[in-house]
Amino acid sequence: MEKYLLLVIIISAEAIFLLLQKKSRTFELRDKGIEICYWKLSYRRRLIRTLWFIPIAVIELVWFYFTFKSGFLTCVIGILCGGELIIQLVYNYRRWKNGDGGEMESLYIMR
Repeated sequence: MEKYLLLVIIISAEAIFLLLQKKSRTFELRDKGIEICYWKLSYRRRLIRTLWFIPIAVIELVWFYFTFKSGFLTCVIGILCGGELIIQLVYNYRRWKNGDGGEMESLYIMR
């Protein structure tokens, strides 16, 4: 039961992250320097950050397997994490190559 509580906390954190991302979108995208907020990065930096998360996702899957001792749960989490990473990679790569936020070129404003 305690192990599933951890899974619920991770899913809740992801939902909160997505809500915060939608809340504030009037700012300049940054391509240089340190930026903690993912949604303030340029698409090139988002792509690089997503690539850095691939090894972390693999480590997370190994941890899930040894914690939950369930191949099915590990496969489900692997498919969800892998799908999310692939979607982020494709989206950020296309936006970066189309010039929609490459080198601090425009304000990202949601109306």
